[in-house]
Amino acid sequence: LRKTLVSNPKATTIVTGNPGCLYQIRAGIRSNNIDIRIIHPVVYLAERLKKNGI
Repeated sequence: LRKTLVSNPKATTIVTGNPGCLYQIRAGIRSNNIDIRIIHPVVYLAERLKKNGI
């Protein structure tokens, strides 16, 4: 995760379908005060569809 954030510092969201990964990554992000969202793919898709008026 650190390598990903360093290589793409403009990333605002991390998407993962694995609930265990979601909670572990979210905990790491919070404990390191990193300003990035971690969400499930279904949430991401719903947001994209809503943004596009679908």
